Parts: sequence; structure tokens; C-alpha cells
Amino acid sequence: MDKSRWADALFYSGWTLFFAGIPFIGWSSLGLLLLFMEWAAGYRRRRKPELDPPPLYQAAVWGLIAAFFLSSVFAASRYDAFGTSVGYALAHLFGLSYAYRVERERPGAFLRSLWIAPLAGAAHAALGLYQIATGARRAVGVHENPNAFGTAMLFALFLGILALASAKGRVRWLVWPYTVLVCGGLLASGSRGSWLGAAAGVVVFAVLYAVMHREGLRRRAVKVAAVVVMATLAVGLAVAAWGNDYLQRRFDSMFTLDRNQDRVVLYRTVWNMFKAYPLLGVGPNNIKHHYDDFVVVQGRYQHHGMAHNLFLQALSETGVIGTAFLVLLLGCWFVLGFPRAGSPAHLGLYALLAALVVRDQFDGASVNLNILFFMTWLGATLIAYGWRGAQAKES
Repeated sequence: MDKSRWADALFYSGWTLFFAGIPFIGWSSLGLLLLFMEWAAGYRRRRKPELDPPPLYQAAVWGLIAAFFLSSVFAASRYDAFGTSVGYALAHLFGLSYAYRVERERPGAFLRSLWIAPLAGAAHAALGLYQIATGARRAVGVHENPNAFGTAMLFALFLGILALASAKGRVRWLVWPYTVLVCGGLLASGSRGSWLGAAAGVVVFAVLYAVMHREGLRRRAVKVAAVVVMATLAVGLAVAAWGNDYLQRRFDSMFTLDRNQDRVVLYRTVWNMFKAYPLLGVGPNNIKHHYDDFVVVQGRYQHHGMAHNLFLQALSETGVIGTAFLVLLLGCWFVLGFPRAGSPAHLGLYALLAALVVRDQFDGASVNLNILFFMTWLGATLIAYGWRGAQAKES
């Protein structure tokens, strides 16, 4: 096998395993390992200046990485801080130096490997629903934490629908039973953050698609109405089949402050932590070393090692400096990565990114390295697509 065929085999097998693993979250590591090998081999290629990432995106990534390591210098546990910083830095460089280039050089290549995502998503959702059917209050899938399973179902929902909707022929009709199955798994997780993230992602996709394709939608009003009705029925069937009193109480608790006092205590605690270390924070992965010193209610609520909120996590770990670069990075992902051309595939990725960011306001999904790698891939891919479209429009 010549070098080019070997590189292609490594590339597509890596992405296929990555998309097979991400509906299980941690199982994407094998795919990442192969992609690291392809990434390393890619550095031997001649650099193409016209494919360089936008300067603002580069500044955001390098500034955030610098903030990680600068905060680590003053951390209580430098071992935890530096180790975590290395992982975070690698994840962000994966997006900047690899995922961006891949999308520029091979536009939409990820779609060739995405076919496996609905298979993995359906398998994991079925496992979670089996757990509910056999007496569990909340499904956990292959995880110990039901919130992790909820995040996995978030990946499964968007990636699986995107893959099936992009297929040819009658395979597309599998979108409807798949949606019922995965929405059931998402519901069974009892993960309120994942529910809100999924709702936000669906709204973002629907609004953007309607605005960008309004003329075509007017001509196909009957088909559009049919799709909306079928989607509503699919979600409704999932709720009717797998909903129960406990999950109803979980839903109601989202709107009741008294039932969320643990999060209120947590947020006040990490905010006090930030006020004590406003410039650089306490260092990555160091909240757990300071939590008991700042907890606002002693002995009543559990000890936490993360903030369960993306921005409070950044403020407490890296201070205003790191948070400023995080906000800049998110701005690059959503503004520079806005899919101006209206590709349904990239609109789906954009909606998934929005879903994950919303989900991360109520939990700590992005502190998981597998999820962070996926998010940096998402952001870089969207920027490459949006930046390419903007350059083509200018020329």
C-alpha cells in the first residue's frame, strides 16, 4: 500500500471510530489516537498560507492556552493544574492545527465517516431504555452518571439524525424511528441540562434553516408541515412510552428554585473563589482543592470539583484573563463559523455546538477531554466552512 492510500485509510478509520465512540463519549479515544497519528504525519506536508486559520481564532486559542499554564503556576496543586492544562491545550490545538485544515482541504469529508453514529447512538439508547424497563429510575448506559448518559444521547440525537438525513433513498425514513428511540434515551437519562441543550439546538437549527431556505419552504409548505407533524409525533411517542412520575418531577424541578439549592450553593461558592483569585483563578482542576475553604453552607451539601457552569468554571480556574479568551473563542466559533451558505450538514453541526454550550451552563461536559476534543473539532470545522464561504463571497 503506497503512502497516500495508507494516509487515507488512517484518516477515514480514525474519523469512523471517533464518530462511533462519541455517542458513548469516552469510547472515541481509539479514533482520536488514529487521528493523532494522521495529524502528526500531516505536519510533513508543505504549509499552505492561504489555508491558515483566521488571525482572531489563532489569538483566541493561543491566549486561552497561555492562560491555562499561567494559572497553573500559582495553583495549589500544580500537578493537577499542569496535567489538565496539557490536555486542554492539546484539545484546542487539535481544532486549530488539524480539524480546521481538514475541513479546508477536504470540505465535508466528515460525512463519509458519520454513517456509524446512528448505529452507535441507537445501541446506547437501547441499553438505557432497557435499564429503565428493568426498574432503574434514571438510565446511565455505559456510564455511572446519568448526566453523562444524557450528554451521550445529545451527541447521538444530532449526529444520528444528521447522518440519516444525509443518506440516499429510503434510508432517510429511519430518521423517525431513530428519533423516537434516542429521544426516549435522552428522556430516560433525567438530565435536565441535556434536555435544555437538545431543545436549544433544535430551535437554533429550525430558525436558521427556515430563514436561509424560506423560498424553498414556501414552495414545499405541505411537506414542511408533514415533517413538523411527524417530528412532533416522534418526540411525543418517546415521551408517552418512556415518561414516568419521577421524570415528570425532574422536569418540574427545573423551574423550582427550592429544588436546586445544591447548585445555588455551588455557584455562590465558586463565585467567592473567583472573587478571591480574580486575575488568574485557582488553576485548572483545582476547584476541588479550594471548595471547602469557600463553601457558603458548611456540612449540608456535597463537595464539588467543578463549577457545573462553563463561565463560572473559567472564572474560578483561570480568572478574568482566561475567561476573556474563552469568550473570544466562543465568539469565533459562533460568528466566524456561522454557516452562511446554509449547508444542512453544517447547520446541524452549528445547532449541536449551540446545544452543547447551553448544556454546559448546567453541568461540566467540556471538562471531559473527549467532549472537549469534539467541541474543538466542531468549532474549527464551522470556522473553516464559514471562513471559506466568506472568502469566496469577497472574491
